[in-house]
Amino acid sequence: MRFVVPPPGRDPRETSTKGIAMFFDIDLTILAAVTRERELQRTLAAERARDEQR
Repeated sequence: MRFVVPPPGRDPRETSTKGIAMFFDIDLTILAAVTRERELQRTLAAERARDEQR
């Protein structure tokens, strides 16, 4: 997924997609990594809780 946002004061039709879109790609990559980490932590917590009940 790629979002292209023009810099302030620039016409979107004149905006190059290089550089600007890269920052959004990085943001989406970080967001996906954080989401995966949270899911992993939830899974580990659930496994610990099951182990403690045994």
